[in-house]
Amino acid sequence: MLEPTVQLLLEELAQELERPAPSPPQLASIAERLIETGTTDSEPLLLACRAASLAVCEGHRVHIDLVGILRGIVDREPGHVEARVELGIALDVFAHNPKEAIEHLERAVGIEPTSDGVLGLARLYCERGSRRQALALIRAHPGVRESAAGQKLEQEITSGDWDGLNSPNSGC
Repeated sequence: MLEPTVQLLLEELAQELERPAPSPPQLASIAERLIETGTTDSEPLLLACRAASLAVCEGHRVHIDLVGILRGIVDREPGHVEARVELGIALDVFAHNPKEAIEHLERAVGIEPTSDGVLGLARLYCERGSRRQALALIRAHPGVRESAAGQKLEQEITSGDWDGLNSPNSGC
């Protein structure tokens, strides 16, 4: 059972995310307040990290150690696929550590090949110059390959239009 303060903040976050254009400062504020509650529950922490990531990608500054929080979740729950995918993306986008990002994404995809994990890993493979490996990964996961994001990434890779900065599958 979540603490009442955590529950209220999660409801506030859900309302903000339902808006057509969530406010980056509001997302950052809610994320920071969620972290400040001291909760150790993985799901609120993961949601706080996602909200903070969205705010950062929109150019807003946050005062949260995203990578540290995500590492904590993964350390406590090594099989938590969503946290491991988020950690891999955060390591690439915010910590600029693609090698470790790939390790976490490969492990997440090995546990459960979610669309976010497969596409994030394929994107990193491309950025590291391994388009063939990226295509093989996408094609090995039919559900991902058939998704709109999977088709777009596959098309970008095969057509030579790959531009990691403008790809819809990039971290931001």
